[in-house]
Amino acid sequence: MGPPDPILGVTEAFKKDTNPQKINLGVGAYRDDHGKPYVLPSVKKVNVCCYALEILISNDTVLSSLLVNMVKFQVLNHQHKT
Repeated sequence: MGPPDPILGVTEAFKKDTNPQKINLGVGAYRDDHGKPYVLPSVKKVNVCCYALEILISNDTVLSSLLVNMVKFQVLNHQHKT
């Protein structure tokens, strides 16, 4: 017999947990008490970052402007420290 399935362990831990705000991480899609999809906050943050990166990559002008402003910020920040 092989090792125990870690996903089943997560499900068992979920069943034993008495916290009313618990979330079953052993399933593929998360839903709230009303059956509506629940997106984990970490997933929302990654989506925002990916969207921002897509905009930067798809728009050379925005990317160039961002890089120029980052360099200006670093130069100004360095001047204040010296």
